Amino acid sequence: MPNYNRRVATRRYRFGPFVLDQAAYRLLRGSNLIDLPPKAVDLLLYLVQRPGTLVTKEELFHVIWPDVVVTDNALTQVVSEIRQALGDAAAAPTYVQTVARRGYRFIGTVEHLEPATETEAPSSRGQVPKGEVNLRPTLAVLDFANLTADTEMAWLSAGIAETLMGDLQGIGRFRVVDRVRLQDRLSRNETALAVARYLGADLLITGGFQRAGEHRHNGLSL
Repeated sequence: MPNYNRRVATRRYRFGPFVLDQAAYRLLRGSNLIDLPPKAVDLLLYLVQRPGTLVTKEELFHVIWPDVVVTDNALTQVVSEIRQALGDAAAAPTYVQTVARRGYRFIGTVEHLEPATETEAPSSRGQVPKGEVNLRPTLAVLDFANLTADTEMAWLSAGIAETLMGDLQGIGRFRVVDRVRLQDRLSRNETALAVARYLGADLLITGGFQRAGEHRHNGLSL
């Protein structure tokens, strides 16, 4: 039987007023959470783990977008999102320096904080080499559609989605887009696909449910 109580070290990085938490997969300024899309977190982690090192565009394409063909514009956009989050400037950078026609270099001073710990099920989570970003597929789960428009069942829209998100996170093989961020973007009348792409999701999960007699049925699709 696998040991689900095994404790493993995770890493956090401090630079300036920011803390980048690899385990929690988030960027903080003090106690404030900085909104950053998953691809931007991936790229920032990769740079922060290699301070002072020139990381080529080709290397970033290979690591951040494995098996996907993207243009320079995609990389430039993600770097721009990182700079905006950090209050950095391309012309006079404090953290992310552009090396013309080559790539990027993290020039801020990085402090490795005392590792946090988390409980991990070794049978369900892959081992991440030291100093590498944990690049798991990112999923976005939409609230399930109430196909019969039954107001008594309206609460199930979010309830089923949240249950599914919890199950997916429990597997440990995926990152799941925060529901609050997802709903916030959807409230701006953006399409679900556009929101998923903005938040860096690799897969968008949709579904619906309906009452059939005294029974409720639900289904989902990718």
